[in-house]
Amino acid sequence: MRLLKCIIISFIAIYLQVLFLSKINILGARLYLPLALVIYFAIKLTYSKCLTMTFLISLLWDILYPQLLGLNIIINVLICHLVFIYHSSINKDKIISVFFSVLLINILYFVGYWLYYTIAFLNHHILIISSLVSIILNTTLHVIILCLLVLSERLRVSFRESEI
Repeated sequence: MRLLKCIIISFIAIYLQVLFLSKINILGARLYLPLALVIYFAIKLTYSKCLTMTFLISLLWDILYPQLLGLNIIINVLICHLVFIYHSSINKDKIISVFFSVLLINILYFVGYWLYYTIAFLNHHILIISSLVSIILNTTLHVIILCLLVLSERLRVSFRESEI
């Protein structure tokens, strides 16, 4: 049931990312919702399931935005692997440590993109301000989404009348 829930959440997240969040641009920074799912998968699923889900969501994202084909897969699978190894549970008592962990993950994610653009365009000053804004915006968004996903897991949904 947990894997089915993760698959449904993945399709909804990609749908929201493609249709709505890709159009939001704040000082050159864009919100990236699938990274929050990668973190959530690494915390809640087994190693093989989280890597498979991360690979599929990254592949789907790369197919929808082919200008950086393969970069999302490499970075997201690496982040999934690192989070799976070093993760801890998320609750309201650890919100500060979760915030700093997600901040480090976002820094790692955007350093990958910054390296690509530095090598491709030979300009190390490119995307510095937009990357900093992206790190701050995405860290805040990812912490909120992770807390909502953890809270949604504690809710019980029943489809039978006898259980209501």
